[in-house]
Amino acid sequence: MRLDIWYIALALVFLLAGEAAGEWMARSHDHSAALIHSHLNALGWTSFAAFGLIHRAYPTLRESRLALPQFLLASASTVFFIGGMWAMWMIGDPWGAIIGAYGLMAATLLFVVMFFRRVVLAQTSA
Repeated sequence: MRLDIWYIALALVFLLAGEAAGEWMARSHDHSAALIHSHLNALGWTSFAAFGLIHRAYPTLRESRLALPQFLLASASTVFFIGGMWAMWMIGDPWGAIIGAYGLMAATLLFVVMFFRRVVLAQTSA
């Protein structure tokens, strides 16, 4: 599975959603969803594009047993986080955002472990 392509594809979807949220706020003059808009762009677009480009630059990452679980956890956690932020904004329930945030931290930790194992330590032992 080409995770680099999937990461960049999701990054583009998040970017489009973030831009749509921004356009909605501009047209409605209601900027109460600014946190959702900014997290779609900063977290979704930037982080997923970076993950994808790092996977592309270091193809050895795809050989890691952690690669697919990390991708799935990052993807689900981002959707949960953004949806949880929407629920927090609409009904005041923060739990989706909290669970998504912890999932994102776990996904990032997995990525760090993968990168150090497959790239950093592989370079120092070669």
